Amino acid sequence: MAVRDEVKAERAKMKDKPVKEKLAYFWEYYKIHTIVVLALLLVASSIAHSVLSNHPDALNAVFVNSDATDDGGQEELIEKVGKAAGISQSAWDINIDLFRTLTLGGPSNQTDFGTASRFQAQMQDQGLDVMVLDPWYFTYYTQRTTFMDLRDILTEDELKDLEGRIYYVDLVELKKIQKEMSKADYQAQNEDAAEVLKSELRENYKLPDKEKMQEPAPVGISLSGSGFIKKHKLYEGVDPILGFVNTMDQKHKKAAKEMLKELLK
Repeated sequence: MAVRDEVKAERAKMKDKPVKEKLAYFWEYYKIHTIVVLALLLVASSIAHSVLSNHPDALNAVFVNSDATDDGGQEELIEKVGKAAGISQSAWDINIDLFRTLTLGGPSNQTDFGTASRFQAQMQDQGLDVMVLDPWYFTYYTQRTTFMDLRDILTEDELKDLEGRIYYVDLVELKKIQKEMSKADYQAQNEDAAEVLKSELRENYKLPDKEKMQEPAPVGISLSGSGFIKKHKLYEGVDPILGFVNTMDQKHKKAAKEMLKELLK
């Protein structure tokens, strides 16, 4: 008997059977097919959900060594920045990470190098717009030409209002540091973590003096006195510094500036 005839015969047998027996027959002969189809439907549904819920980014920012706790501060800042920038969070993503850490004095373990590598990859892909760091690490990343000149994102009046908060770098000295770093035998020297912590405490740390520089350029803003930072007990005893990453997506400038304004309140 041909296969087609066998199938017809089986169907004829089941025609007048109770529903329970029909279901049992179906499961016996078609359970593998059913499982495969259901699995494919689940995968397709998951992909569709991921595509539909994956909004374009409006801002990507990271805080390093903030000692943040999961007290809702991250969500609060995202909400405030979105509202101030007029960004609909149903259409755009605002990503602010308060929880990244690096060993004071320089990366020294696998976790540190993984974090630093992640930052580098994000910068290369225009996936990091703003960094908030303790003073030592702000200098560390400044020496690696991470931050844009504030004159490229803030107006003259905005810069004037920030005078006294601005972190300047001497471009002449920065070129020398870059030349040294480019040597084949260059090796970064880590510093003692306890000494670094002591040096960057509020009572000991001072912003670089632009009057002593040959070619000063503004690259960072001290967040001293920030209400948000005080409220959430971030950077205890230390005034962090904010910088705009020089590979920032130009479409993210508005949200980045609004984040600065929120942190200066």
